[in-house]
Order: sequence, then structure tokens, then C-alpha cells
Amino acid sequence: ATGPATSEFPRGLLRKMQAAGVIRIFFVCCCIARLAHADPLAIRAVAANLTSGNKQSYSPDNGNHSNPEGAGARILTALKPDVVMIQEFNIVGSPRAWVNKTLGKNFDFVQEEGAQIPNGIISRYPFITTSNWVDTLVGNRSFAWAQIDLPGTNDLYIVSVHFLTTSSANRTAEANNLKALMQASFPPNAWIVVAGDFNAGNRSETCVTTWNGYLTDTPVPVDNNGVSGTSANRSAPHDYVLPSLTFTNFETATVFPSLHYPNGLVFDSRVYNATPLANNFSPVPSAAPVLPQHMPVVQHFSIPPPPAPNRPALTANPTAQTTARRLILSFA
Repeated sequence: ATGPATSEFPRGLLRKMQAAGVIRIFFVCCCIARLAHADPLAIRAVAANLTSGNKQSYSPDNGNHSNPEGAGARILTALKPDVVMIQEFNIVGSPRAWVNKTLGKNFDFVQEEGAQIPNGIISRYPFITTSNWVDTLVGNRSFAWAQIDLPGTNDLYIVSVHFLTTSSANRTAEANNLKALMQASFPPNAWIVVAGDFNAGNRSETCVTTWNGYLTDTPVPVDNNGVSGTSANRSAPHDYVLPSLTFTNFETATVFPSLHYPNGLVFDSRVYNATPLANNFSPVPSAAPVLPQHMPVVQHFSIPPPPAPNRPALTANPTAQTTARRLILSFA
């Protein structure tokens, strides 16, 4: 049958509109499904006082893994961190070039200015704010801190510390001063990680226990032999990664290709044979020519994706995959 061109809505265009509507609905459903199956957000946090000898500085790995000042760079490359709380953050050459080569161009970093042995923070995720607080007990470094923008969830507050070696009383004063600054400056129930070199002689020292109820030292990371000490001779637990109680619920096992550490890791290349070391911690060589003064501490956190919104349900379905003109599809 034929008729005036304007008597009916063009059927070809109607089919296109119907198809487009189906495509839009399909696209929305796919987006919702993607949200529902999004991967958790991984945050591997590393405390790193990894300078070697008495130079208190880092160099890039020289390619054949033999230069002493490059040991810290090799270890950080192997551990694949997302956030590093680094001490004695002096760099031979450009800090930006060192971070690029060690971790990648997508990492941001902050380094104390004007400090003899600066603290610093390196992050895969962007900074919102970076600053430092004066450590009133020492003049050659301060407490470096940053507010980090985690995608799709709460911000994370990071503090990089390097307490004194002089006495337990001085370390306790530093810890108490820092705790007061954090409680006055960070939001209530904030997600926090304080990490670095506490120089504590044991885990019962007050510079560690004063954080109880605010930050936590459990579970205790260990090496492949179950040893928790982080000093060069492995006798003292100098170094820590302490999450806030609000963040510790996301703590999970630290996993490498063939190794699994449910409580986190204290990394010491000396406790591995050549094959597991090569398979899990390249480019750290076996029989490393020199070791850093401290062992790094690694804790891993996994933040689940937000719950997906409820899928819209059709309350009036098209019949035989076609839709009459002007039929309204309503969603619940």
C-alpha cells in the first residue's frame, strides 16, 4: 500500500530508533556489570630506609646490580610498591630521574627541602596535599606527610618518619609529638599509614606502643624464615608500617609470584636461594654485594570496589522485540 509521505513515521527511522534504544539499554547494563565486577584497589605500602654504608644517599641501579648505593633502588623495584615512606632520601643525580627509573614515570614524590637526611613519600596515586611537621628533637629532618587521592574511595594520609637513635625517651617524645599533630590535623576516622625507621630496640618500646588504639602493629611482618627484625643483623625491629584502626580492616596478605606472606614481609635477600629470589624479586641479585642498613617492611591493603547500583528493571516490556510508537518504558 502507498500513501502520503507524511502519513506515517518512516519505518526505517523507527527501526533505527528502536535499535538505538536497545543499544543504550545494553550499554547501561554493561556499565553496571563492570562496576559490579571491578577489581579491588591495591595499596602496597613499604617502609624504606635503604641507604647503604654511611653515605645516606641513593643512586640508580647501574645495570649490572653491583653499585652499593643502587641497592635500595633495586630492592624497591623488586617489591613493586604503590606507596613508599622513604628515609634519608638524598639522591645522587636527579630525584625525578631516580624515581622514574626505580618505580616509573607515573609515580609522584615529595622530598623534604633543606634537610640533611630528608624523609620523603613516593606514590603511584596523586597527592592532594604534601607538607611536613617540625620534629622538635632533631634539626636534620622532620615528619613528612601527604594526603593521597585514592581513586573512587577515601583519601589516604601518609606520614614518613625517622626517629632518633639517641635514646628511647627521645623516640617516645617524637612519637607523642607526632601523634598529637596528626590527631589535631587529620580528620576523625581518617585512613592513615605511619611508616619508616622508628629505631626501636624492641616492639614493647613506648615509641611503638604509644600508638595503641590509634594505629596498630599487628599483624607483625616477618621474613621468609619468620624473623621480624629489620636491623642489618636482624636483631632489632627498627622499621614499621602502622595503619590506623580504620584502615587495618583492608590489610591482606603480601603476595609475589610464588611466595605468600599473610602478615606482610620483612625483605632480606640473604634468606632466599637464587631461584626463588630471581623468580620473585628481580632485579635483586643473589649474593648481593652490599645490603642496606635496614630491611624494608611491606604491608598490602586491598580496598573492595563500591557496591554496584541496583540494575533497573523494566516494568513494561516490548512485545516480540518491537515497541509500538509512543509506548513509555518505565524503570523501577
